[in-house]
Amino acid sequence: MPKLLLFDSDILVYRCGFSADSEAKKDWGVEKYMDMDYPEKALGNTKAAITGVFEKLEADPKDALFFLTGAGNFRDKIATIKPYKGNRDPTHKPKYYNEIRDYLVGVWKAQMVEGHEADDAMAMAQWACPDRSTCIVTIDKDLNMIPGWHYNWVKEEMFDESQEIKLCVELLSEGYVIHTYQSEKTFSKLLKLSDSYENRLKFFKPGSSPQGIKINLK
Repeated sequence: MPKLLLFDSDILVYRCGFSADSEAKKDWGVEKYMDMDYPEKALGNTKAAITGVFEKLEADPKDALFFLTGAGNFRDKIATIKPYKGNRDPTHKPKYYNEIRDYLVGVWKAQMVEGHEADDAMAMAQWACPDRSTCIVTIDKDLNMIPGWHYNWVKEEMFDESQEIKLCVELLSEGYVIHTYQSEKTFSKLLKLSDSYENRLKFFKPGSSPQGIKINLK
């Protein structure tokens, strides 16, 4: 089992903050909720999510690092065709966005990541520990590409991506080149549809899987 938990604090801010906003809308209505005060709900949601992870994994809070995205992002400079995340509204944030971030820094000593994003820092921290002593705590599927332990605190699922990613690399090295892939399932979930190595090879050939997922390969 991992010894160090790596928390995606950006996800905590949005998930817990928007959850509090949603409850406020139900209590006071969409037009009035912004005039009401409920910081204790937003912060309470955040604390409950964090302590829930420690309880579920029987982990010590001292054995955890929290990462928050700070100022600057190198991707903004290299995105020359379209702005990085240009389709997202930068003003779409929970009402208590700043308060939750302050809470994470003040209480949980969250590290402010400058020049890149929190998930970059978590990925680098996990890559730096090939002994699988760390665990990324997030609900962001993008981070599933990182080998090692992962914990989804909403689904309460712990899983290790190391073997799935190793298999993917092996298949690609053997000449199975992915041409296109369209499915709601993540790549790792696709590999897990079958138990044996031989059957998994079938998913890297032209055609459809038994589950009807179309995979076009060359």
